[in-house]
Amino acid sequence: ASLVLRIRHPAELARFLSDSARPGAPTYAMTLTPAQFGARFGLPHSALRALATALRAHGLTVNGGYPQRTAVRLAGSVAAFEHAFAIELQDRADSAGRRWFAPITQPQMPAWLGGDATGITGLDTRTLLTAADVPAGGLGPSVLAKAYDFQPLRAAGIDGQGQTIAVVS
Repeated sequence: ASLVLRIRHPAELARFLSDSARPGAPTYAMTLTPAQFGARFGLPHSALRALATALRAHGLTVNGGYPQRTAVRLAGSVAAFEHAFAIELQDRADSAGRRWFAPITQPQMPAWLGGDATGITGLDTRTLLTAADVPAGGLGPSVLAKAYDFQPLRAAGIDGQGQTIAVVS
């Protein structure tokens, strides 16, 4: 499962995102690496260590994280997850006999997390459907152009050059 972490300075983040999209702003078109994002808006390392200690005390282990410090990966027994997040994980099966488990109620964020976590994902282990027609290496530019029919835009001189997008995870 993944524990979703609180963003520090959400108002500052909103200003940064707004200004990075506003021509003339001092931070217009500025980007951050995941590590820079984590240092500025993620939980401090001391809070991550305290969170790992609290989780360990409840039978859960942090077994990975991300440089942007927006989530940590957790491992533990079903009983530990059920107790920590006040849920019951139920075994399920579909008509083809595929088995998975899922919570039967919404998980609760325990007070002992100190408000540093805002949610948990990955408690439902049902296999998600994947597109069978996408090659293992993904789609290259020429295949995407054909699939999404944007060649007429390119022919008209519209290629996205000079545009900026932001992806916030």
